[in-house]
Amino acid sequence: MASNHERPNHELAMRMAELARATAPPRSIDEVLTGVTAAAVEMIPGTDTCGVLLIGKGGKFESLFGTSDLIYKLDELQEQCNEGPCVTAAVDELIVRTDDFTHERRWPKYSAAIADLGVRSGLSFKLYTGAQTAGALNLFGLQPHAFNGESEAIGSVLAAHAASAILASRHGEQLESALNTRDTIGQAKGVIMERYNVDAMRAFEMLRGKALFPVHWSTFDLALHAWDEPAETLVTLAPARGARVITPPVGLAVEPARFAARAQQRRS
Repeated sequence: MASNHERPNHELAMRMAELARATAPPRSIDEVLTGVTAAAVEMIPGTDTCGVLLIGKGGKFESLFGTSDLIYKLDELQEQCNEGPCVTAAVDELIVRTDDFTHERRWPKYSAAIADLGVRSGLSFKLYTGAQTAGALNLFGLQPHAFNGESEAIGSVLAAHAASAILASRHGEQLESALNTRDTIGQAKGVIMERYNVDAMRAFEMLRGKALFPVHWSTFDLALHAWDEPAETLVTLAPARGARVITPPVGLAVEPARFAARAQQRRS
């Protein structure tokens, strides 16, 4: 029979397993972060409100996925005071804990302002994966000394879920943008070839490209010419035209930016 000490630990482990399943793909980032902030209030004793402070493009701070209106007011005060634990966690520290804002000296203006609102405790976590920073997961309590080491341990796991969702989303946006850009360039090259009756190399030059990375080579054969003729033609023309063609083995995954960086290192 489980002891009283073992039962809460077992329940916590089960809840964390539920959260891991609930935040797994194909969940949207909004669903994941809403689930994380709700779980923080449920799983971490002393948490009266919770939210996520994201660092967006250009360093802009956004207060999102709050479990109550209070969290938005607290983040607004940080912006007005230009100081606070959430900002510190987002840009500097991994974990920032305040046991009593009435005695907090790190952010005097902010601490006095939220103490007037009845908020006494705070716990903030940097959202990160490796060296990348996405913002902070922030918990606040109306009682002093609301948080402890166990609160930090549970919050760290929740923050890891949130950070993974945020950074995966940003990677997806960047990948989608890169694919869209590639498709646009390919279409433009095709238009130039048709309208000006030039070959692929000349179209590439007219687009002022830095490196030519052809796609769909060796995939199927529908043309009257040999399947390898376009590849052989470009590889032959490139040195004479001063162009660089990226030609990885068929099936090899390549990031052109990294390929170009390695080529630059070899030249230097």
